Amino acid sequence: MTLVPPLLFAASWQEWIYKGLTLLLIGCPCALVISTPAAITSGLAAAARRGALIKGGAALEQLGRVTQVAFDKTGTLTVGKPRVTAIHPATGISESELLTLAAAVEQGATHPLAQAIVREAQVAELAIPTAESQRALVGSGIEAQVNGERVLICAAGKHPADAFTGLINELESAGQTVVLVVRNDDVLGVIALQDTLRADAATAISELNALGVKG
Repeated sequence: MTLVPPLLFAASWQEWIYKGLTLLLIGCPCALVISTPAAITSGLAAAARRGALIKGGAALEQLGRVTQVAFDKTGTLTVGKPRVTAIHPATGISESELLTLAAAVEQGATHPLAQAIVREAQVAELAIPTAESQRALVGSGIEAQVNGERVLICAAGKHPADAFTGLINELESAGQTVVLVVRNDDVLGVIALQDTLRADAATAISELNALGVKG
């Protein structure tokens, strides 16, 4: 049925293949049962080739109903290598002193922001002192003893910093991450850091928006 009209009467191959498949499904529903897993497997394989791991067929089908996507920013939309963009010390302390203290506390830490601070101090060829009693504070920051004094590095908002509130708001509005450098409960200044967007991040978001998905 599928071959005769195109071969003898020059009918459209596409139309008659479609009609033939329709007849096949009507006459043999098991073909549909077989084809569905095959299509899902093909979709999962295609996604894997593009770096997307999908748990299974149910999850793949749910993707078609997604309207919003939440991204883990660091290393997903960005390259995962933040850099120091600004150093704002309080009165009475220099930028290099502030950076040196921060690098001393962060030295040896594995967090990308910590490594960026240490790297900035090394590039500036600063003499980084050895910190003692280094301790990570869950959900807050990291502290250590530097030259016999307690120094805390924490996210803005984890310690009062009234003198820097306006500056912190300005930096965060510009998409930068702000950390405080605190010595003996006195805020010595703030360090701003920012990651670099991946080259294809904007394109990915635009394509999602075109599909009606908000990211």
